[in-house]
Amino acid sequence: MPTRWPWFRAFAVSILLSAAVGAQAQWSTDYAAALERARAERKLVLIDVRKTIDPTQDAFIAATESAPPIARAYAYFIRARVDATLPPEPGSPLAKFIEQGPPAPAFVVVDPTGMIATSWIWYANPSTYLNSMNMVRGENAAILRAYDLRAGGAEAEADQILGDVNIRVRQVFRAHDLYARASEEFAKENKPVQAQKAAILRDGASYLSGKTSEAIAQLRRVASHAPSPDIAAAAYIAIGRAYLFGEEKGPANAAFHDALAAASQGSAEWTAARDELLRLGDRSIASARRGDAMLRIRVPDRTVVSGLTDFAVSLNDSVVRVNWLLDGKLVRSTIKPFDATIDLGSTPRLHRIDAIAYDDKGTALGRASTTVNDRLDELRVYIVTPATDWMSGPTQLEADAYVPPGHTLKSMEFSWNDKTVGTATQAPWRIDFDAPATFGYIRAVGTLDDDRTAEDTHVVNAAGFGEAMDVHTLVFPGTVVDRNGARVNGLQSEDFSALDNREKLVLNVHDLPEEPATIGLVVDMSASMATVLLPVMDIGSRVINTMGGGRDKMFLSTFAERPRMIQPLTGNRTLLMNRLLDAHAFGGTALVDALAFSMQQFTGATGKRALIFITDGNENASEQSANAILDMSKGAGVPIYIIVPAESVDTDTGQGFRKVMRQMCETTGGVLFYRPKREEIEGIVSRIRDEVRGQYLLSFAAKQEGGDWRTIRVTVPGKAATVRTVSGYYAR
Repeated sequence: MPTRWPWFRAFAVSILLSAAVGAQAQWSTDYAAALERARAERKLVLIDVRKTIDPTQDAFIAATESAPPIARAYAYFIRARVDATLPPEPGSPLAKFIEQGPPAPAFVVVDPTGMIATSWIWYANPSTYLNSMNMVRGENAAILRAYDLRAGGAEAEADQILGDVNIRVRQVFRAHDLYARASEEFAKENKPVQAQKAAILRDGASYLSGKTSEAIAQLRRVASHAPSPDIAAAAYIAIGRAYLFGEEKGPANAAFHDALAAASQGSAEWTAARDELLRLGDRSIASARRGDAMLRIRVPDRTVVSGLTDFAVSLNDSVVRVNWLLDGKLVRSTIKPFDATIDLGSTPRLHRIDAIAYDDKGTALGRASTTVNDRLDELRVYIVTPATDWMSGPTQLEADAYVPPGHTLKSMEFSWNDKTVGTATQAPWRIDFDAPATFGYIRAVGTLDDDRTAEDTHVVNAAGFGEAMDVHTLVFPGTVVDRNGARVNGLQSEDFSALDNREKLVLNVHDLPEEPATIGLVVDMSASMATVLLPVMDIGSRVINTMGGGRDKMFLSTFAERPRMIQPLTGNRTLLMNRLLDAHAFGGTALVDALAFSMQQFTGATGKRALIFITDGNENASEQSANAILDMSKGAGVPIYIIVPAESVDTDTGQGFRKVMRQMCETTGGVLFYRPKREEIEGIVSRIRDEVRGQYLLSFAAKQEGGDWRTIRVTVPGKAATVRTVSGYYAR
């Protein structure tokens, strides 16, 4: 066992003698009986293929089974051990696999009929072993669907699904062979359209296996000369997935949009393209509107955006001009092709983008709205008609909405000056309305299937009325500790002294022990974490068990080359734990983008809060800069705690980013825990819990001065105590 696993070595040796017999009993040596049991229990079979009896390997497998994540992964499989020198029934898929001379020892996953789903070589690292199992376990439903199709005689469809599975688990050569076989089978069944789609997927797998330029060229030829829109869309989807495999998100996003435009709405290809764009964080296609929308904003293909950013619109032929608004202010007026480059500032922040379309007579035809750097789990409502600030007489009121993944919008209620005037229960979300030519405001309230609501308000006919004054109250947490790190209790507003750019500041202080907290747990699942997955899951599990559940709410996010929300805010500790233990690692490391994405999830959150990161500190795939994320963290008002596991590999990029992580933690009132000893983890997690629950909530009326950074210094004079809180804020 590698020397960097001393904790696991000691653990394994201590249980080896007692565990070995029981563990080996779980691995059946009767392959036929294992398949029979798999059919009865509707499970996959995990096969340990050996050439020789190896006590070291037996001991390793026995020891790993006491790790809860591995024990949990095993529960999804029937396990069998096969001697490669004595293969099973000649002609069976496993026998043919062994005849090809693959590396042994190896692990093979088969469906209940013995059809090989995928395989990987044997690893002498418990974390990498778990990672491979979790990747395959995530494909359990797809593999069993292929099994059902094959049982019903649909061999080609089953092979195509298994091809998709192998693409996702990075077994591209196996995927290529499955797609090729599916294409041939479809052709024999006289199904030319399906045969061509399978051939497109085969060419995409060729790209992933190294034949890059010729595969993309072939796919583009197919898309350009496709006999049907859905075949063209399938080609574009294959192009997009090929680019994603190479972590080229920009070309991938463009290809998926091409697929969405080509496909028949509601078709399998349209759905696949939409889902890929949603995974890329493209909110423009998550709209609740349908069909007859005048225009739609196409947002950039990045999860987090800042600086000069390109926006595009899809619209009809009657439009001659589009006005672009940033947070309600006109910033661009464009003619064909109507695209606009908008400066979002150097720091990623929540912004609203509006586009208003006009015809050649200057009449406003419609409006589209979206947000950037926003929470993924929040419903957003946008009033799109009326498009301007004046209306009178018979008209229509219409709203659009961003609907979070996994939910549907069930209604949109419209009101005029807080009096309900109509409700739409399906898209398009619009009603007829006879508008008076007087000052007033329209409100649209959308309701999700889980009864969460969101609203938008639009003031009309307001000429001659004064502007409203925006009084911005800033609320942020503060931790006050003595010289021993213990919380200082019982402080009141008068105990604090605060300066805002050296000007005396009046603070309101709230000490609410029962105030619920909002916790973000973010776990690095890039490829560099595959070899340390078990200690990472151990730390994450301790955070969930110590801080999740009860009155506090926690969200769980992972990241590789892009961040991913795997569990929105919840108080369900079991749900959080299951999501964590299901995760697997691969891909590049966009640590900076993940930090920005995670801070976005606190938009609108009040009260006690904290963001906890578990990462090795490597960075190689982010769109945003370290300086931008430092600026963003200053204004987020969320203490950031970062834990770098001791078992992680200390690379040059990790060392270079350490200063940024430390500065970010200190700026926000958090702490960087760099490579702590394993026995220190429990104390660290308890410390974070106590600091979050012991936060004082500090608030004051912030300055309103055009985006300037203002430094805050908070102390408790006369007490031997330290205040850790935000270092300042951006004046609005």
